[in-house]
Amino acid sequence: MKRLIALSGGAIALLLSNAPLFLFPLALVAFVPLFASGERDFRKDLLYGTLFSFPYFAFHLWWLKNLQAGQGLGIIFYGAIFILFLIKALAFGLWFSVSTRLSTPMQVGLSYAIYEWILEHLGDLGFPWASLHYSTLGFLPFAQTASLLGPYFISFLIIAFNYSLYRFLISRNRRNLTGIWIYASILLLLSIFGYSYMKQPDSTERSIRVAVVQPNVLPRFEYDPREWRETEAAFQELADTLSKLQYDVAIFSESAIIGMLNYEQNREILSEFLKKTGRPLILGSTRMEVLESNEKRFYNTAFLIDTALNILDFYDKVRIVPFGENLPFYEFLPPFIRNLQLGQGDYSRGKFLKPIDFNGVKIGILICYESIFPSLARQLVLNGAQMLAVITNDGWFGRSLGPLEHFHFSRLRAIETGRYLVRSAKTGISAVIDDNGRVIEMLPQFTRGVLVADVPLMERMTLYDILGESWMVLLFLIIIANAVFESYTRGKNPPDDKTD
Repeated sequence: MKRLIALSGGAIALLLSNAPLFLFPLALVAFVPLFASGERDFRKDLLYGTLFSFPYFAFHLWWLKNLQAGQGLGIIFYGAIFILFLIKALAFGLWFSVSTRLSTPMQVGLSYAIYEWILEHLGDLGFPWASLHYSTLGFLPFAQTASLLGPYFISFLIIAFNYSLYRFLISRNRRNLTGIWIYASILLLLSIFGYSYMKQPDSTERSIRVAVVQPNVLPRFEYDPREWRETEAAFQELADTLSKLQYDVAIFSESAIIGMLNYEQNREILSEFLKKTGRPLILGSTRMEVLESNEKRFYNTAFLIDTALNILDFYDKVRIVPFGENLPFYEFLPPFIRNLQLGQGDYSRGKFLKPIDFNGVKIGILICYESIFPSLARQLVLNGAQMLAVITNDGWFGRSLGPLEHFHFSRLRAIETGRYLVRSAKTGISAVIDDNGRVIEMLPQFTRGVLVADVPLMERMTLYDILGESWMVLLFLIIIANAVFESYTRGKNPPDDKTD
């Protein structure tokens, strides 16, 4: 019973440490009860880790019930969501069962960072939602650590501190006291760095004036005529607003217009809008490609369009939503499975992760789901992006936690890459975010409006942009070298086995 109470307390602390409250200090102690429950028994530790994390993942993923894909399956659909919660919790439990066999804070922290990194890099099954490092958004000075060695280094430090604290609490050994002070000092020094880093003046001399547009048109199924009418009315109203403002380019959301860009009704809406505003725009829509075999492929695309309705550049979404935009690993599935209709779309993944070029300004676009992947934002910057833009359509999920968390993820992408980020969401939350993750301006959910801001164009690279997760390899080599050295030392100085 005592173990269950302790695990429940840790689970509650973990919940409170992340969205929506972001009580970051709780993340530094939440795992202590879990470590105290470890028994180095694979089955028991798997169970404890699963029980500990299941409420966390259920809380952060319940918004998925609003997904279009699979809703016609009824109870099977909700069962599948429950299974997703369970799989996420089991993966955490598997990490915990491994961590109980490790002996130092560095080893345990690194194992957790690797666990989170794997969750991002599982291909179509990668889903790094509600990761531990997002808790630092409740304390932005420490969140600036992401600009040094990335988000997984933050998770490493949080877990290493938790494990050091646990070791200190169960032992009065001075060596364990030294360990907790080492990690506490690192956290303090990085926070001081963050404070000073956030106060540094912006040195860039170039900027672009961007109008971030939030249409606030609810998405509906099967090209509902109401959505067409509401979209046309929204563009007319927004055109009147934007025609009175000075800006270089307007950025609309994903699915800002319904269906494909070349539909006649869409072209009429856009033509009238561009005639009134006299400025180019970026928006999300569907692009169709016809192959030589006459096969048609569809892409979730961000288009850069000039005032004459010409497409100047475009970016096809590279990471498509599994079960939403297509089945996972659809290219490798046999036709009879690929053709199953579970409510998913028929989108293909884009071939290149490239910024859109607007008069020499490189804008890195992240379409919806892509903004939860740190590696994509980093790669866009390595490919030349001077600013980032997230375009998304979170209207399906109502006022649930999903759209709010999705918004906050963009803040960490800005910190990691050292880039200003603008976010246009069809029904909100739209925002302008600086390179320190601070929200400069924001439009709340379910309001129509425009944000106009001068967005600095950043050229400098953060340390994370340059190094990525290479620190993981370095720490792993240090751990291996230390283990080899200790083994060698024990061999040179065998224990005294004399008896009286």
